[in-house]
Amino acid sequence: LQEIIKIKNKKIRIAFISGDIRNSHSVTYFLRTILEKYDKKKYEIYLILNQSISDETTDHFKNFVDQSYELGLKEIGLYATGEPFVVKKLNEYITI
Repeated sequence: LQEIIKIKNKKIRIAFISGDIRNSHSVTYFLRTILEKYDKKKYEIYLILNQSISDETTDHFKNFVDQSYELGLKEIGLYATGEPFVVKKLNEYITI
């Protein structure tokens, strides 16, 4: 029972993966609404960028979230132990 109580008090982690967080792209209008208003006490938000073009909009969105990662880098997260979670090919971990 004590383990369940510890889990209940942790933040829910949510990651948004996109290749379109850049100036005037339609996805930024949708995502901005969510990121400006989410409850930071309840949620931990990650932004995973899969794009070659970054601009001031990309930088602005990075400020909304707890952490952001660019898939050009291999490390995209941390295990509960604090060790880096390294991905060679993202499609090995995510099914669309």
